[in-house]
Amino acid sequence: MLRFAKSRLSDPQLAENAVQDTFVAALRRSSEFRGESEFITWMFSILKRKIIDTHRSLARQKKAMLTLGQRRIDVGNENKRQVDFLEQQESFDQLREVIGSLPKRQAQAIYLFYFEGLSCDIIGDRLDISRSNVWITLHRAKARMLKLLPQN
Repeated sequence: MLRFAKSRLSDPQLAENAVQDTFVAALRRSSEFRGESEFITWMFSILKRKIIDTHRSLARQKKAMLTLGQRRIDVGNENKRQVDFLEQQESFDQLREVIGSLPKRQAQAIYLFYFEGLSCDIIGDRLDISRSNVWITLHRAKARMLKLLPQN
């Protein structure tokens, strides 16, 4: 399974995480295995979904890093790709500072969702809150961040 994940993900650490998440999901949902296919087939189907989730998470992380407040860097436009490194670093520092000023639970939720790419179910488990409360926490955190980020 690890070899398969490594062939689909560019980072070996991401591949290891996907395989680990697969085992955790399989353990949590073992009662859902109906035996209509081989167990390993079921495990690989979970792994494939975890790999897709990882790719989506990476895309969200990239978007989160490129979207700061009202300013967006359009990566689709080749002319706008050449963003000055110092300006970008300053924006990242501002983002880090704003996240650090959030209440602890909101900062944790933002970090786990956008930077770790975890699902709301897993975030809920880690923060000991419901899935819907994770969405509310993320919404409130983003609203607060928009108020705190400089409007350039």
